[in-house]
Amino acid sequence: MGRLTDALREEWIYFTGRALNPTTHNLAIRDLYSKIVGSNYEIAEVNFFPNLKTLTPDLLVSFLAADGTFIKTFWEYDAGTEGIAELVRKVERYAGYKEEYEITFAFNTREKMEQVNKIVKESGFVA
Repeated sequence: MGRLTDALREEWIYFTGRALNPTTHNLAIRDLYSKIVGSNYEIAEVNFFPNLKTLTPDLLVSFLAADGTFIKTFWEYDAGTEGIAELVRKVERYAGYKEEYEITFAFNTREKMEQVNKIVKESGFVA
């Protein structure tokens, strides 16, 4: 396990496995995960590197429901680096997974979220 100081936040970052890459995007995913853990919902599975045929979500979290089943979720975070067209294509690529997974997109600005929502709704992708 490695350890290094994140100069932007002046705290320790612990990591295992892949080489550490403390980008703004990766730190935001860590913060999102921390908020999920802090929600006190029971977490059954976490995967920071899920690899699907058509895309790679930023985070996979499966929650344990009261009836013992899993609530499977994919999380995507936009740090403002991807264009609207690419984000809309990502939404479309998730179509094959929406029956089995709850899919959540998080944006760094409300404006970007509203732009993507508008295009997706106009395209008829979301009911």
